[in-house]
Amino acid sequence: MATAARTVPYAPVAIGFTSQALRLLGARVALLLALIGGWQLLSNRVGPYALSQPADVFARLVELATSGELFQMTATTLSVVVLGLCFGGGLGIGLPFLLSLSPRLTRTVEPIVKVLMGVPKLALSPIIILWFGIGIEAKVVLVSLMVFFMLFVSTFAGIRSVDVKLLMMGRILGAPAGRLIREVLWNSALPFVMAALKTAIPWAINAAIVAEFLASDSGLGHYIHSSYDSADMAGAISGVVAVTVLMVLIDFAFAGLQRFLLRWQPVDTRAIY
Repeated sequence: MATAARTVPYAPVAIGFTSQALRLLGARVALLLALIGGWQLLSNRVGPYALSQPADVFARLVELATSGELFQMTATTLSVVVLGLCFGGGLGIGLPFLLSLSPRLTRTVEPIVKVLMGVPKLALSPIIILWFGIGIEAKVVLVSLMVFFMLFVSTFAGIRSVDVKLLMMGRILGAPAGRLIREVLWNSALPFVMAALKTAIPWAINAAIVAEFLASDSGLGHYIHSSYDSADMAGAISGVVAVTVLMVLIDFAFAGLQRFLLRWQPVDTRAIY
């Protein structure tokens, strides 16, 4: 009886969250169906040669998935994205921590990085391809440039948000510089890093698609471009839909990783629902 008395107060909260989640899911499904309906109406108006119908695009996606070509193209594009995130993202996260050890070096390097942020990265893609060729190297370089600056600025902001009192207390207790970086600076900067990654990943995928547009013989971007060249609108739109679904799946997986890594942070669930 005592156990039942303790669990009863939590039941209305759980039921409330469940009903809110179901309403949210229903609203999202309704919005998706409305978008598909609008797509169908627009295709009927402009014609299938200008915009393929949803049924044709779905049939093409099923055909590509059945043959395995869709997964092969996706794997090719994802390999570029992952390598670019490893190189550009790793440098964008690691460099601020190294610079934090030397204020003088920080004052020297940071303004230069901020100036370089203004350079249009996608506009440099023809030059990058000219330098590195049409192989995977050029695509990785473009993705790395796209994500480096986002992570550099956000990581620096996270480091500067650290409470100086925590660092002073750590030094008083005799903590070495490496431990201060790992325990204090990294944990303080991690929310900033995760927020920057959440924004950088879609940009990385877009950069990989653009690079495959310009010079590639494989990948989702190459498939979209070749479909446009051959006036295969169903193929082009199916490639765009595949990229969109890929971004949604990656964002969903990253949200789970973010919740796991930042589980020590208090979260207001009312802001979610």
